[in-house]
Amino acid sequence: MQARPDSAALAGSSAQLAHLIATGGKPEPNIDPLDRVALSELARVAELHVAKVTGLDPTSSGAPAAVEPVTRSQWAATAVTACRPLTDRIAERLRADEPDDESNDPAAVMNFLMRTLNPTLVSVCGGAMAGQLSQTAFGDCDLPVARTADAIGVVTANVADFAQQWSLEPDDVRLWVCIRELALHSVFAVDHVRAAVDELIEAYVDGFRLDPAAAQRQLAEQLESTVSSIDGPLDPSAIQQQAKLVFGNPEVLLGTSRTAGQEALAERLESRLGLIAAYVDHVLAAAGSGLIAGYDSLTEALRRRRTADTPGERYANRLLGVGVGGAAERASAEFVAGVLDRAGDR
Repeated sequence: MQARPDSAALAGSSAQLAHLIATGGKPEPNIDPLDRVALSELARVAELHVAKVTGLDPTSSGAPAAVEPVTRSQWAATAVTACRPLTDRIAERLRADEPDDESNDPAAVMNFLMRTLNPTLVSVCGGAMAGQLSQTAFGDCDLPVARTADAIGVVTANVADFAQQWSLEPDDVRLWVCIRELALHSVFAVDHVRAAVDELIEAYVDGFRLDPAAAQRQLAEQLESTVSSIDGPLDPSAIQQQAKLVFGNPEVLLGTSRTAGQEALAERLESRLGLIAAYVDHVLAAAGSGLIAGYDSLTEALRRRRTADTPGERYANRLLGVGVGGAAERASAEFVAGVLDRAGDR
């Protein structure tokens, strides 16, 4: 029987990796007090309008939801904590049915090595995912996993970067993010909605199975691509980029491949999350169009942002099955529009 790694040490390693990726290994500035004040004021406005449109409480307890500015590393740390029950579940799944340690068969030896390393590798995957997502996330709901706190974190640096990139008024973007986060938080505070999403995420992570042969094939293909791309003198940056592709794939790291069952679960998750996103888009239009002066320009910039497939989103999709593609997004929007046409908002 393999000795179990220390869970506290694994959690610490995951948090450290998330912090390193989130900050790029550089000192991170504190939250600007003016940003804190502006976000607090806009959140109060957003909460009133979201409640008016949805008729929902922002939290499952009925208490007000506090919208708090956070740094990228703080967002990543809370994401690691929120995902820990799921990453622990993956590690347990991959430790199940341990092979005979005495076997000399190469496949059995590889299986044993993967099972021995997997608790550590799963924690690496969790930290890598959280760190990468923190680079672009606006708020907590960019990773739709269950969270215990009623506070909602908003990554003010990412909001400011987005506003600057698209020449938008910072307060317009802040207000949009507050409306979106509060609307999503309110929807997920409905017990049966949260349970329906959690059920599928848990079933997805339970579907992981060791497949070292598939992982070896993927690794060999990636290495072959790296070698064939070298033309002339060795280019360290090209090798570094290829290494990111290898270690940015949780299936290669964990020695697994996505099963047919997981593919089906990911499609169901995409449908449910797509419906939630489409309803929240309706809330944004109803609440935000009259509040945000540059609403049309903002929504166009956000549409383009949504179509960009970031490394963090790809990682979350492979590890947890979460994500909404373009086809599902369009189908969900049409469905929600049809329901609203027939039944109205309530």
